[in-house]
Amino acid sequence: MVDVAPGSPDFWLGRLMHRLGERQDRFAKLDRYARGEHDVPDGDRRYVRALSDLQKKAKTNYIGLVLKAVTQRMRVKEFKFQGEVDQDAGRFWKANHMELQSAIAIADAAKFSESYTLVSPPDEESNGIPVITVEDPRNCIVENDPVRPLKRLAGLKVYIDDIIQQLVAVLYLPDQILVYYGPKTDLDMCRTGERIAHAGSAAAGFKLIEVHDNPIGVVPLVRGVWQPESGLAECEDGAFEIQDRMNYTMLARLIIAKSQAYRQRLIAGAKIPQTGPNKGKPQFDPGADLVWIV
Repeated sequence: MVDVAPGSPDFWLGRLMHRLGERQDRFAKLDRYARGEHDVPDGDRRYVRALSDLQKKAKTNYIGLVLKAVTQRMRVKEFKFQGEVDQDAGRFWKANHMELQSAIAIADAAKFSESYTLVSPPDEESNGIPVITVEDPRNCIVENDPVRPLKRLAGLKVYIDDIIQQLVAVLYLPDQILVYYGPKTDLDMCRTGERIAHAGSAAAGFKLIEVHDNPIGVVPLVRGVWQPESGLAECEDGAFEIQDRMNYTMLARLIIAKSQAYRQRLIAGAKIPQTGPNKGKPQFDPGADLVWIV
């Protein structure tokens, strides 16, 4: 019988996958705006011919500039405990190239409102030093204890392994780390999570591949929050509306410049050309060297 009782691996896999799926639309918009792919401002649809080109020209990526302005100088200098610099912490930090990785984590936190870091025990290549990796917030999620909010009950990382062309889900629990292979096709994480929670991981196309003991006794996936008091990303509290307003205003100005930069000349009562793509129709293309014919 499938065990989907609260606290079981399938319970956590289904619950966390559903929660991760719920935030994908929000993360997609945050990422688009950070890259300058804003929602296209609308315009008068009667101005179809020039509108498409002007809409592209109307966008300026101020969101990206804002994010860089608040993150590009953020750097970790050293670690102090009880007023003294901890040399071991600094050594672990440098061995994991955290000068670079921390910049990625800070940028992710500002853009998505949170960042994730995975801490793993030493392996054969780390020379006895714990392994630290910064993870994509769109792929990770943790569940905190409602009584002790800083205590993590479970964590999940979902990603596509490009080498084996396989969806991989890694479930982190305080006592175990479980690795699942999922369907090779894209999946709706919300619906898949619900199916796992009701019928188990196998019913949703997931196969348990590996189970490892968790030697550190805590969930090693750690969530960082950009604005703990609100939970919002840097530009999520009104900046998107300002960006959209500037794009719309610029579009209106471009349309005015396109339509009215030159005094247009008009011929009334003239013979309308009967050749070309607009034969027999009035000619209303604006331009310095054109004449409108009606």
